[in-house]
Amino acid sequence: MDFSKKEQIQTAGDKAIQTQMSDFNNCNVTINSSELIRSIATEVCSKELLNIYRTCTHDALEIARIRDQMFAQTFIPRLEKIESAMDALRDPSFQYMIQEARETAAKTDKCSNLELLSELLICHIEKGKNKKVDSGINRAIKIVDEVDVDSLCALTIICALHNIAPLTGNIQEGFSILDQLYGSILDTELPKENDWIDQLNVLGAINILPGRFLKLDEFLGDVYDGYFCVGIKQDSAEHKESLKILAENDDEELLLVENELIDGYLRLNVV
Repeated sequence: MDFSKKEQIQTAGDKAIQTQMSDFNNCNVTINSSELIRSIATEVCSKELLNIYRTCTHDALEIARIRDQMFAQTFIPRLEKIESAMDALRDPSFQYMIQEARETAAKTDKCSNLELLSELLICHIEKGKNKKVDSGINRAIKIVDEVDVDSLCALTIICALHNIAPLTGNIQEGFSILDQLYGSILDTELPKENDWIDQLNVLGAINILPGRFLKLDEFLGDVYDGYFCVGIKQDSAEHKESLKILAENDDEELLLVENELIDGYLRLNVV
C-alpha cells in the first residue's frame, strides 16, 4: 500500500459519518452513524434503574428486567432511523427522559405501551424545542401505564375531532377521509360510562372546565357546517342572487354545487 499519496478517496453508506485522520499513515476511518447511535443508546439503556432496584424484590426485578429489555428492543431500532438522534443522545436531559421511560416500561405489562413510550421519545427529538409540547411529552411518559386503552382511544378521538378536518368541499370525499381516519383510530371499543373522564382528569391528561358541553351532533354541525347546511333551492331567487354576488366577487359559478344530502338544493363547495 502506498502511504505517500496525498489524495485519498472515502466511500461510505447512507447516513454515515466519515472522519479522515491525517497522520504519518494517512489512515481513513469511517464511522456509521446508525452504529454510533445504537452504541450510545445501548449504553444508556443498560444503566441500572435505581428507583426500580431500590423498591422491587428479586422476583419483581426479574420481570422488570425482561420488560426493560423489550423496551430497548422496541426503542433503539426506532431511534436509529432518526437523523437528529445523535444530538439528542448527547443531551443529559434526553438521557434522563429515557431513564424515566424505562421505569414506566418496567411497570407496564402491555407491549403497546412500550411502542407508545418509544414514539413519545422520538416526538421529543422532533419537537422538543417547543417547551409547551415537551412538557406534555414528559407528563405522558410518566402516566402511560396508568391510562386504559379505551380511555386513550377516546382521548385520541377527541383530539382528532378538534384538530383534523378534510380540506375537500366534496361531501362524499370528505366523509371517506374521515371514515378512514377514525377507522384507523378505533382499534378498541370506546368506554360507555364517564369514569374514563374522571381518570384522565386525575392524571392531568385533560382539564374539565365548567359550562355547557355540545353534544356530538351539535359539535359536528359546527365543525362541518359547510357539509350539513341546507343551502339554497336551485333556480330560486336566492340562487340567482347568489350567482350575482359570486360574479361581482370574481368567484367561479362552480363554487355552488349540488347538495348531495338534499335533492334540489345547492351549497358552497366548502367544508
